[in-house]
Amino acid sequence: MKYIAFFISILATFLFLNCGSRESKPNSQNTAYDVLYKDSFDILLHKEASPYTLSDTIYVEMYLALKAMQPGDDGECARMVCEKVETLMKLDTIKENQIHYLDAKQIAQGVLKDRDGFIETAYRQYNLYPENSFERLGSLGSLFLAINQKDSANYYLNRCLQVSNEYLNSSNNAMIEKGILGVLHSLVLLNKDQEAKSFIREQLNNNPSEDIEELLHSLDEDYEGFKRFEWESVETIFSKF
Repeated sequence: MKYIAFFISILATFLFLNCGSRESKPNSQNTAYDVLYKDSFDILLHKEASPYTLSDTIYVEMYLALKAMQPGDDGECARMVCEKVETLMKLDTIKENQIHYLDAKQIAQGVLKDRDGFIETAYRQYNLYPENSFERLGSLGSLFLAINQKDSANYYLNRCLQVSNEYLNSSNNAMIEKGILGVLHSLVLLNKDQEAKSFIREQLNNNPSEDIEELLHSLDEDYEGFKRFEWESVETIFSKF
């Protein structure tokens, strides 16, 4: 079934390499970070592309720290990820890339058990999406619901509902699909199950395309599964804190 989540979840897979100091050491004492750093830079230096930039270098450093990070260590790699992300945010102003960098920072903050920092980073990340996009509005609705700020959650979910309904007028199937999922995301989290079920049936009666019809049938047949998915997505935002 084609489900969609509107918030950034914390990485579920634990990475297994240990983090250590980047100071020069004999090979037999090299840490996982040292080995990854050397191997990755060997690849970077010999790649068949234009010369790498400062952003490339810092991105590789961030990625290596992310790979070497694991829960239960001293947090050195997680703190390094956060530092590298902030540097990248200044060097690279492309919003798509910044969203990706802040994903990494949230993973690190999950390892550091920095709940307040995670909330601040999530809020910062979601606001990189266009102001009236369903991605921003739906994500903020989920976030505020997770931190029990119900008035704010209701505001953003109702705005998401409004915007998603507008997508249904598109001639583009991808936009219609986004609209359908955005409407249902909002209605489920606003505890409007009957409206959600009626919406699905109304859309089925509108002679949808084959792909949209398949999506609607799957939602109709397993509404409870979709509902469970949406609520679990909210509940797992802070599952590691």
